Amino acid sequence: MSSTKINSLIEHEQFYHHYQPLYNLTNGYRIGYEVLFRSIFFKNPEIPFQIARKANRLYELETKSIHKAIFSYCAAGYATKDAKLFINVFPSTITNPTFSIFMNKILTETQLKSQQIIFEINETEVVPMT
Repeated sequence: MSSTKINSLIEHEQFYHHYQPLYNLTNGYRIGYEVLFRSIFFKNPEIPFQIARKANRLYELETKSIHKAIFSYCAAGYATKDAKLFINVFPSTITNPTFSIFMNKILTETQLKSQQIIFEINETEVVPMT
């Protein structure tokens, strides 16, 4: 996929999410949902992130995906006071200096609390220690 196509994917948000329920196996209660990134252009959800990384647009794709996932989750009525939302994220996204500002803005625009969002670190990216 060319950089033009990845640019279109990012700028026009040509992706969506599935929400996989997660359960506590001890008591059978649903504890939340895992966000699963999907696009009609790719069967493998890892490919657009690889292409975005090569095009130096990984942070943009990931933050747009997180934003859309959280707002879709809330709009669908999945958010309850105890439900958790599990989101995969790359280390470079979390360490980006603007990420905390981005997340604070989302939290002020939704009814979610910071304790409800669980970031799962994607292990396919190596970030040098500074």
